[in-house]
Amino acid sequence: MMILDALADHAKSKRGEYVFCHDDGTPYAERQKLIPRVCDKAGVPRFNYHGIRHLTASMLAQEGVDIPTIQAILRHKNSMTTTQYIHRLGITENALEKVFGK
Repeated sequence: MMILDALADHAKSKRGEYVFCHDDGTPYAERQKLIPRVCDKAGVPRFNYHGIRHLTASMLAQEGVDIPTIQAILRHKNSMTTTQYIHRLGITENALEKVFGK
């Protein structure tokens, strides 16, 4: 099962206005175990919410979204923080190599 399928199954199994909630529809007070549980169900290596932020930055950058827009989506106060997220994922180096060569 893919992670997206596991998350969709999780969302469909819940009632109420919250996607991530208990069976009775009340929201989770803590979500620390949610992602590991869904990852285990999907059979993928465990990751965390911070990893999702890095992945989001990477995917947006790969699609050509500009830094200020990515910064706004991630709600970073400083654009350098956003750049570091992308830099860590190797996106910035690839873009620089395309423009300036090795």
